[in-house]
Amino acid sequence: MKFLNDEISKSIGFKEIWQSIEPVSELGVRAKKKFVPYLPKEEQELKTELEKLGILINIITDNNSEIHKIKNLLIDVKNIYGIINQSRSKKTILDDVDIFEVKNIIIQSNKIKEIIQKLKLNNLFEKTFKEVPDLLSFLSLGQNNSESFYLSNQYDEDLELIRKKRQKLEKELIGEKNDLTSEIEKKCNRHFSLDNKLSVSKNDQDVIEYLKGSDKVSLMSENFAVLTFKLIETETISELKSKITEVKKEEEIKKKLVRKKITNEIQKHSLSLLENLDNIAYLDFMIARAEFSIENSAVKPKITSEKLIKIKNGRHLVIENELNKKGTEFTPIDLKFKEGSTLITGPNMGGKTVSLKLIALLTVMAQYALFVPADNFEFNLRNYIYFSLTSDDIKSGLSNFGTEIRNLKYVVAAGNDKGLILIDEIAHGTNPAEGYAIAYGIIKKLDTMNSISVITTHYQRLANKLEITHFQVKGLDKDLLDKYHNHIREKGIDILNKCMDYRLERVKSKRDFPQDAICIAGLLGFDQEILVTAKNIMNSDSTGGIENNG
Repeated sequence: MKFLNDEISKSIGFKEIWQSIEPVSELGVRAKKKFVPYLPKEEQELKTELEKLGILINIITDNNSEIHKIKNLLIDVKNIYGIINQSRSKKTILDDVDIFEVKNIIIQSNKIKEIIQKLKLNNLFEKTFKEVPDLLSFLSLGQNNSESFYLSNQYDEDLELIRKKRQKLEKELIGEKNDLTSEIEKKCNRHFSLDNKLSVSKNDQDVIEYLKGSDKVSLMSENFAVLTFKLIETETISELKSKITEVKKEEEIKKKLVRKKITNEIQKHSLSLLENLDNIAYLDFMIARAEFSIENSAVKPKITSEKLIKIKNGRHLVIENELNKKGTEFTPIDLKFKEGSTLITGPNMGGKTVSLKLIALLTVMAQYALFVPADNFEFNLRNYIYFSLTSDDIKSGLSNFGTEIRNLKYVVAAGNDKGLILIDEIAHGTNPAEGYAIAYGIIKKLDTMNSISVITTHYQRLANKLEITHFQVKGLDKDLLDKYHNHIREKGIDILNKCMDYRLERVKSKRDFPQDAICIAGLLGFDQEILVTAKNIMNSDSTGGIENNG
C-alpha cells in the first residue's frame, strides 16, 4: 500500500500542515515537492535528518538575524536546474538571461556559504558548497565587479572590432539624418520621431505647405486632424542602413560563438553548480521546517526499535487552531500502544475520532522528518497509514458499510506489512448484532498481525470480550457539570464541551457501559420518561448486550 493517499492526508490534517511549511525560494519549493517520507529500514537516515533539524532549530533560536540574511538571499535564487542541465548538451547555447542566472547562483551561493561557515552549519549538508572562482571571473569579464551580466568586448577581440565598426556606421547615419532634418525641424519647430516621422495638425497650414513643397519628406498618412510626413531616405542613408544590417548580422554570429564558449565553461563546472543548487534547496526547505517547529513548540520524535507508539501531551495543530479561534483550548492526549489491536471507547462527542487523527498526524509528520506537537513522541516507523473514511460512495452505489468493508478488505490483506491502521466506529453502518460480530472478527484478526491497529467503537462488549489494550475517554467531568449546571440548557453544546474531559485512560478491568449519552440528553432537557426507560434498559444489561437485539 502507498504510505499515505491524498484523501487520508486531507482527512487527518497533514495536507494543511504540509501546506503551512513555506520555503522562500523556487529551489526550496522544488525540494519540498520532491520530499518523500522515511520508511522502515530507513531509521538511521531519519534519525540523522531529525538531528540536523534540531541543530538548525537551536541556531535559529540563537542567531535569527543571520538566518534572516540567508532567507533574504534565498528569495533572489531561481530554479536553474534546467539551465545547468541544458549547458551539458553539445547543441545548447545559453542566452544572456540564462548566463546571468548562473552567475547569480554562484554569487548567492558564496554569500550563503559564508554565513553557513560563520554559524558552523557545514555538517548539515552531505556535500559542501563548491566555490567556482574561475567560472565567476570568466562570467565577470569587463563588468567592473557588477553582479549583472553582459557580453563585454573582453570576451573576444573580433567582437570589439565589429562593435566599433557598427558604432561608427550608426554615428555616420545619425549625422546624415541630422543634416537632412535639422533645417526642417528648425522651420517647423518640431522634431522627427525615432522612426523619422513628423506629425502636423491640419490647423498648421503654413507648416503643411512647407513640408509638401520639400523634397526631403513625403506625405505618409492623413486623418481628420493630423497629417504625418516621413523622411525620404537618401542613397547615402540607404547604404549606411544596409551596411549596419550586415555588421549586426556579423555581430550576432560572433556573439553566438562567444555564448557557446561561455556555455562550455559553465558545462565544465555543471556538477559543482548542481550540488550547490541541491544544498540551497535543502537549506531553504529545512529552514521552513525548523521555523514551523519553533512556531508550534514541537519536539523531536524518538525512533525506537520497539513496535509501539507513545504520545505524551500530543496536540492536533489543525483542530487546536480551530478551537483557539472559538476561545477553546485543545486537551492534550496521552497514549501508548503496541502492535496488534487497541480499542478506544467513549461517547460520540468524546473526542475518539480526534485521538485517531492525532495518532495518524504525529506519525506522518515524524516520517516526513518534522518535529511534532507534543511533550514526547516515541514511535516505530510504519510502511503505510490507513485512516477509515466511511462516507457513502455514490459513484459505485455502495453504502457507508459497503465502502468501509471494501476498504478494510485491502487493509486486512496488508495487515502484516507493518502499517498503522486507524478505524473510526468500526462496522457502525449495519445492524448492531452483525456489526458487533464483524467488528469482533476484524479486531481479532488485526490483533494477530504486525501492524499497529487502533479502533474506536460504541460496541462496549468488544472491550469486555476481547483480550486487547483498551482506552476509555474520561467523559463528562462531574465537578464541571455541577459548576455549569444552571447554564447548560441555555447555552447547550458549548457548555457541555467545556465539561467534557477528552483525555484517555487505560482500562485494566471490564467496565459497565458508560451512560454519558443519557446524561447529556437529560442535561439538554430531553423527555424524562424516555430517559428513565433508557436507563432501565441499560441497567438490565450492564455489559451493553442490547446491541445483540439488533
